[in-house]
Amino acid sequence: MDTRALASLTALTFLLSACGSPLISKAPVTETTLAPQGGCAPINVAFKKPTTASSTEQDWLGPANAVDDDNEASSRRTRWSSEFNDRQWFQVDLGRSFYVCNVVLKWEGAAAYGQDYEIQVSNDAETWTPIYSTTGRTGGTDTLTPAGNVAVRYVRMQGIRRGNDYGYSLYDFQVYPAGGDVIEAPPPAPTTYTGNLPGDGAITWETGEAGFSYAGGTLRATLTHDSTFSLFLQRQQGIGWVTVARDTGYNSTNPSNIKTITYETASGTYRWQLFSTGSGGNYSLAVTQR
Repeated sequence: MDTRALASLTALTFLLSACGSPLISKAPVTETTLAPQGGCAPINVAFKKPTTASSTEQDWLGPANAVDDDNEASSRRTRWSSEFNDRQWFQVDLGRSFYVCNVVLKWEGAAAYGQDYEIQVSNDAETWTPIYSTTGRTGGTDTLTPAGNVAVRYVRMQGIRRGNDYGYSLYDFQVYPAGGDVIEAPPPAPTTYTGNLPGDGAITWETGEAGFSYAGGTLRATLTHDSTFSLFLQRQQGIGWVTVARDTGYNSTNPSNIKTITYETASGTYRWQLFSTGSGGNYSLAVTQR
């Protein structure tokens, strides 16, 4: 970012916890389901839903990586990886209750996996009931079919014993509900933030919502009048920030009152920034997650 752009800067920072406390990512609920009618519905209802984990090996290996439906072995960054001990867990909030038919765990091959573990379920994320126990697993893909028809909201992998000295490492954690139509709900309303974007010569910082993981969606910035401004999405790396996306009209000298970014990211610590080289003005920033 050039010094001219830094002359007037407004930023919102969204923080996702690093090691030492449970990691939480937020995502909208986009499906509902009917009562079971036999078989498994072909919809992974864990896809991009809120996730929590007991620990993470590195901040870029957070739990949201395990619900992005990306299990490419060539990309070791698209996975959740725990600390190196046995009693670790990963869980997903399905957003509402579903009758669980299949649970699919895609481990990091034979490199890091659960040898012995349980699938546990809950409706309040406090009281957990095991619905499937397994031992002697060897990594790769585990497809589990729990017995019974219990409607649950939260599904957890509770580790008992690792397959080797590393932690648990999941490329993907999928949950398929019992038969019945899965109905897509209307898109969620965006979260909107407002404030004042100063003109040249002033710098303002604002802190956004703690615990937010930007995991794909749209950032849309609107000014009250036309001005020269730009919109950035940045990810924290070490003690600094790296720009991962910017609006298509970045650094344009043509006045405008709308800037938009649509971008897919993994979990981490993100912030978005507005900067103005013109007269500034009151702004409205809308964040819509997919």
